[in-house]
Amino acid sequence: MIDDVESDIPSAIKTGDQIWMKYNLNVSKFSSGDDILRVSTAEEWEEAGQKKLFTFFYDNDSSNGELFGKLYNWIEVSDPRGIAPKGWQIPKDQDLQKMADFL
Repeated sequence: MIDDVESDIPSAIKTGDQIWMKYNLNVSKFSSGDDILRVSTAEEWEEAGQKKLFTFFYDNDSSNGELFGKLYNWIEVSDPRGIAPKGWQIPKDQDLQKMADFL
Protein backbone atom coordinates (compact mmCIF):
# COMPACT_ATOMS: atom_id res chain seq x y z
CA MET A 1 0.00 0.00 0.00
CA ILE A 2 1.22 3.50 -0.79
CA ASP A 3 0.84 6.10 1.98
CA ASP A 4 0.35 9.79 1.45
CA VAL A 5 0.26 12.31 4.27
CA GLU A 6 -3.01 13.63 2.79
CA SER A 7 -4.56 10.15 2.36
CA ASP A 8 -4.70 10.62 -1.41
CA ILE A 9 -3.44 7.24 -2.61
CA PRO A 10 -2.07 7.68 -6.12
CA SER A 11 -2.70 5.20 -8.88
CA ALA A 12 0.37 3.67 -10.46
CA ILE A 13 1.42 2.37 -13.85
CA LYS A 14 4.31 0.06 -14.72
CA THR A 15 6.65 0.92 -17.59
CA GLY A 16 9.31 -1.73 -18.05
CA ASP A 17 10.63 -2.45 -14.57
CA GLN A 18 9.70 0.97 -13.20
CA ILE A 19 6.50 2.00 -11.40
CA TRP A 20 5.26 5.54 -11.97
CA MET A 21 2.40 7.53 -10.52
CA LYS A 22 -0.40 7.61 -13.02
CA TYR A 23 -1.14 11.24 -12.12
CA ASN A 24 1.05 14.25 -11.41
CA LEU A 25 1.92 15.02 -7.80
CA ASN A 26 -0.83 16.99 -6.08
CA VAL A 27 0.07 17.44 -2.40
CA SER A 28 -0.02 20.54 -0.22
CA LYS A 29 2.10 19.14 2.62
CA PHE A 30 5.56 17.70 2.97
CA SER A 31 5.78 14.07 4.10
CA SER A 32 6.49 15.47 7.58
CA GLY A 33 3.04 17.10 7.59
CA ASP A 34 4.42 20.65 7.21
CA ASP A 35 2.32 22.85 4.93
CA ILE A 36 3.29 24.01 1.47
CA LEU A 37 1.54 27.33 0.92
CA ARG A 38 -0.51 28.23 -2.13
CA VAL A 39 0.26 31.33 -4.17
CA SER A 40 -2.32 32.79 -6.52
CA THR A 41 -0.47 34.76 -9.17
CA ALA A 42 2.55 34.31 -11.40
CA GLU A 43 4.15 37.29 -9.66
CA GLU A 44 3.71 35.68 -6.21
CA TRP A 45 5.09 32.42 -7.63
CA GLU A 46 8.20 34.12 -8.96
CA GLU A 47 8.72 36.11 -5.74
CA ALA A 48 8.28 32.97 -3.61
CA GLY A 49 10.96 31.21 -5.68
CA GLN A 50 13.35 34.11 -5.24
CA LYS A 51 12.71 34.16 -1.48
CA LYS A 52 12.94 30.37 -1.28
CA LEU A 53 9.46 30.06 0.18
CA PHE A 54 7.69 26.69 0.07
CA THR A 55 4.73 27.22 -2.24
CA PHE A 56 2.62 25.60 -4.92
CA PHE A 57 0.71 27.19 -7.77
CA TYR A 58 -2.18 26.31 -10.09
CA ASP A 59 -1.26 28.76 -12.85
CA ASN A 60 -4.17 31.09 -11.96
CA ASP A 61 -6.84 28.37 -12.14
CA SER A 62 -7.45 25.97 -9.23
CA SER A 63 -9.19 23.48 -11.56
CA ASN A 64 -5.71 22.92 -13.06
CA GLY A 65 -4.87 21.12 -9.81
CA GLU A 66 -7.46 18.45 -10.52
CA LEU A 67 -6.30 18.05 -14.11
CA PHE A 68 -2.53 18.43 -13.81
CA GLY A 69 -1.56 18.43 -10.13
CA LYS A 70 0.22 21.32 -8.49
CA LEU A 71 3.23 23.22 -9.79
CA TYR A 72 6.15 23.29 -7.35
CA ASN A 73 9.39 25.25 -7.17
CA TRP A 74 12.59 23.20 -7.03
CA ILE A 75 12.95 24.19 -3.37
CA GLU A 76 9.98 21.95 -2.42
CA VAL A 77 11.09 19.08 -4.61
CA SER A 78 14.61 19.05 -3.17
CA ASP A 79 13.69 19.71 0.48
CA PRO A 80 14.85 16.93 2.85
CA ARG A 81 11.36 16.67 4.40
CA GLY A 82 10.27 15.06 1.16
CA ILE A 83 7.38 16.04 -1.05
CA ALA A 84 6.74 12.60 -2.53
CA PRO A 85 4.32 10.34 -0.67
CA LYS A 86 5.86 7.53 1.37
CA GLY A 87 7.05 4.74 -0.88
CA TRP A 88 7.66 7.15 -3.79
CA GLN A 89 10.52 9.40 -4.88
CA ILE A 90 10.94 12.36 -7.18
CA PRO A 91 12.45 10.92 -10.39
CA LYS A 92 16.07 11.62 -11.17
CA ASP A 93 17.34 12.32 -14.69
CA GLN A 94 18.38 8.68 -15.13
CA ASP A 95 14.85 7.53 -14.12
CA LEU A 96 13.32 9.73 -16.80
CA GLN A 97 15.85 8.56 -19.37
CA LYS A 98 15.15 4.92 -18.53
CA MET A 99 11.42 5.49 -19.04
CA ALA A 100 12.04 7.35 -22.32
CA ASP A 101 14.28 4.53 -23.57
CA PHE A 102 11.62 1.96 -22.68
CA LEU A 103 8.87 3.90 -24.44
